Amino acid sequence: MQAKVRVITRALVGTTLAFLLTSAPIAQAYESLDQVLLRDPVSEETFEALRERVAELDRTFNVFARRESQVYFDFAYAQLYRGDLAGAKSTFERGLRLHPSNFDGQIRLAELEVRSGRPQPALERLQFVASRSTDEDQRAYARQLIETHDLEAQRTTLVLPDRFDHRLLMVPIDLVPEALLEAVRSRIEQEFRIRVEIVDGIPLPETLPSRDFLDRLLTEVVAHIEESNSPDELAWFYTFLGLPASGPRTREERERVVLALLNAQEDGAAIWRDWRWRYTVAVDGKALLDHLRSELQAELEEPKTLGVLAITAHDVYNGESGPLFALTPKGAGVIPYVRFFRPQDSYETGLHRTIVQSLSSVVMILGVERATVQHCASAYANSYEEFDQKQDRLCAETLERLIEKYASF
Repeated sequence: MQAKVRVITRALVGTTLAFLLTSAPIAQAYESLDQVLLRDPVSEETFEALRERVAELDRTFNVFARRESQVYFDFAYAQLYRGDLAGAKSTFERGLRLHPSNFDGQIRLAELEVRSGRPQPALERLQFVASRSTDEDQRAYARQLIETHDLEAQRTTLVLPDRFDHRLLMVPIDLVPEALLEAVRSRIEQEFRIRVEIVDGIPLPETLPSRDFLDRLLTEVVAHIEESNSPDELAWFYTFLGLPASGPRTREERERVVLALLNAQEDGAAIWRDWRWRYTVAVDGKALLDHLRSELQAELEEPKTLGVLAITAHDVYNGESGPLFALTPKGAGVIPYVRFFRPQDSYETGLHRTIVQSLSSVVMILGVERATVQHCASAYANSYEEFDQKQDRLCAETLERLIEKYASF
């Protein structure tokens, strides 16, 4: 029975952690944009099917939409075949906000940006392709575009104007180290040129909806065990553990079952430690943000208050998602900093990730779109591997949009 449990446990770990894996970009035979524009259009039926699916994904939470991000790139190509360069540019951008490591999409968008007079973001994304793509044809073509359009010579330094007359509220919730809070505050002020005011911690109401992700996992493990063993074997095992022969009924009993099986494995203790960190009791992120808006309503209604960013030791979820790196609709955001401090990571690594996420969250609080280049602080990351490719600074693409935003203040 232990052998069966070992197989079940390892399979479950792989299944449960699948959402942390990065989708590999689809390799394509490379050709120039001019060549692409000569292709025959797709059928009207195919075009409409892609358009409708993209519209559905636009309404889907990014964690789930990421899984089908290739649909955006397929539709962008269909738009190119029809000669709709503006539509394709917009669609490539939406796809790259979900999957910025799609190198073919990066090159296509760079070509379209060059045509529309935006050399700076085009240069950044082509440099990204030239340094990160595993496809030699893509790397060579990216370098060729940089040289052909003399993009290096068109590089400019983008600087945000000082807007320290505007403020962002930052709220620590529960146990947030002062040093971490101050590092985040300082870096936001430095990068965005706005004032950050730390507000006294706001307690969360006990009635705030929450979800026990560890118990969900325990329930799954027990279900796998019961599917893989006979009723007699199960009755004997449960009785041996001092449980009802019919099986565990409470969270504590499910935990006893799983621990008994893990303790029989050489790596069981390590698996349990990982699960205890990875799967926690998380709070409903939307409900948390609604609570903050209610508590800070007067402050948030002041004309020069840009929004609120909460830093918390609680994990957060949204809808049917698992624990998130952050949740940030326009005007308010929450960062569960504990997500960035894995047991195997150094404090410096966790702090760097928290700062990078804070920059990304402020961009979205201000109502500016995510970046479409992987190294930008405001790019979407679907895994720790992707997250650690991001830098703690804003890219030209995001700075351009912020400069436009600041002009409206």
